[in-house]
Amino acid sequence: MEADLRRFYGVSALTLNWAQIGWLVRHLPREAALAGFDGWTQGDLLQSDMFLVKTGQRHPEDPRVKHQDRLLRARLQVGAVRAERRRKRLGISGSVLRRGRGVTP
Repeated sequence: MEADLRRFYGVSALTLNWAQIGWLVRHLPREAALAGFDGWTQGDLLQSDMFLVKTGQRHPEDPRVKHQDRLLRARLQVGAVRAERRRKRLGISGSVLRRGRGVTP
């Protein structure tokens, strides 16, 4: 935020009150780091939310959805690595949930 305020307005956040900071941040240009999410402005995000309300589905280009997908994939990958390490430590090869091994359906 401080960098955007200095770059676009030539002021420091330390010299402003909260109302001034809020107004300046809300009116930052599109290329500012704080202007939106992955280049999307607040207006773009609101339009995406309206798309959700009208269709019941998230807009396919909504950066918030893409961000959530990236986080989920990262968590799943971490879980898979932990599970593999645990199986290796316990001397288990493959999945114990496959048919014919361990738990039966």
